[in-house]
Amino acid sequence: MGFRLAALADTKNLWDFFLNHQFTEEGIDFEDFELFVQKMYFENPLRKHYQIVAEENGKPVAHEAIIPLLYKFKEKTLVLGLGSNTLIHEEKRDMFLFFQMQNYFFSNYSKSGIDFTYGLVTRPDVLKVHLRTGYKKVGAVHVYARPIKLQKIISKVLNHNVIANIFNIFSPFGNLILRFIFNGRKKYQVLDVDSFAPSWDQDLSAMLSQFEIIAIRNSEILNWRFKSLPYRKYKISVVLQEGKLLGYIVYRKMKMQELESVAIVDFMALHNINGVIPSLLKRVQEFAFESNVDLIATIANETNPYLKDLKSCLFLKTPESFTLVADQRKDLDIKIKEDLFPFWYINWFDHDFV
Repeated sequence: MGFRLAALADTKNLWDFFLNHQFTEEGIDFEDFELFVQKMYFENPLRKHYQIVAEENGKPVAHEAIIPLLYKFKEKTLVLGLGSNTLIHEEKRDMFLFFQMQNYFFSNYSKSGIDFTYGLVTRPDVLKVHLRTGYKKVGAVHVYARPIKLQKIISKVLNHNVIANIFNIFSPFGNLILRFIFNGRKKYQVLDVDSFAPSWDQDLSAMLSQFEIIAIRNSEILNWRFKSLPYRKYKISVVLQEGKLLGYIVYRKMKMQELESVAIVDFMALHNINGVIPSLLKRVQEFAFESNVDLIATIANETNPYLKDLKSCLFLKTPESFTLVADQRKDLDIKIKEDLFPFWYINWFDHDFV
């Protein structure tokens, strides 16, 4: 049993493999999965493909892929591979097959034009095996949540039916407080748009220049990331001033750990103009109340420049976090270490499921 590069013709077998292991996005069908594979793995803006599969008796038993992203990395422009859909057959989850897969994966991704691969890992057991097979820990990215409705959150946090029921008696009053008192203010008018206009590329470039390590965004990349998978129903809101893009935010409704949520996937603004991010967050709050969800969630590391704005809009740091891990080409002159992490702007743009 050996590994090989996957082809589009493998997609149906991979769908069955993922479906049998309950490893698909909630609510999607084969056509959605096929579109994801096509757009993310094959028809990405860089037109680079690295997706490996191992088979036994003609059926997949292991799979790993990357989504290629162009990255600003200090003074260099690199191609990073975002790890995606790593799965081992449930009957073959011994370390030997995983080591085989990672050895093949690490040995060959540079041949596809990838400078290093990285990913966000949540589960401690998955993190442990990733670190054992070559990935290096870079830093922790925390989940921040803004409560919208308290009932389900109270039940989940307290995990005790009697106590939770007592607190739930008072939760409608808490919901009113969350809606009308801690609801933020809009300094700028926020517009909902269908896509990113090419005329905003210069403004996006100015935003990128504020960061030392960041996945590059322009209209082509953002529209590929957020418009090529319509089943995810991403929402895009922007602040414009005389046609100039001052900031944007991308979000969508999805389920997170049994809670109906709005995930803030990506947001960015010019740092020298106050009030843009709070105005955008206010629009997301409006959407969350309209959608009757339990909370809004996003991720940020401790040096995220918008953390103050998140906290002022009642986003609270939760116990949940992701660990950023990475592996690099051996001949790359940049060494990925934890001391680079404070310079890294990362959010759910750098994730394949959100």
